[in-house]
Order: sequence, then structure tokens, then C-alpha cells
Amino acid sequence: MVEILNRLRQPLVLNLNDGTSKHILAKGKAEITSEQFKSREVKAHLEKGNIIVLKMN
Repeated sequence: MVEILNRLRQPLVLNLNDGTSKHILAKGKAEITSEQFKSREVKAHLEKGNIIVLKMN
């Protein structure tokens, strides 16, 4: 499991590679699987600094 933090002041919706989406509140935390972490949109938000990884198991 990967715990991520939304650094934005607004909610964020991540479209994951398994066809699901993850809603994260402003400044909120969420857990996703390691397979979902590999999705293109997660990588793009990481590069922009919109989300950060808190824990990776």
C-alpha cells in the first residue's frame, strides 16, 4: 500500500490505471495499491508536486 497526501487546497480526483478513480479531499490523505501507484496520472501529479508519498510498503 502507498499512502499519498494531496498538497492542493482543493479536492483532487485521480483516474487510476485499473479503471477506478480515487477522490482525495483538500490537504487529505489516501491509500492506493502499488499497482495503482504506477498509473500515468499519479506520476504526473507527483512530478507537478500536487501529491507526495508519505508511506510506501
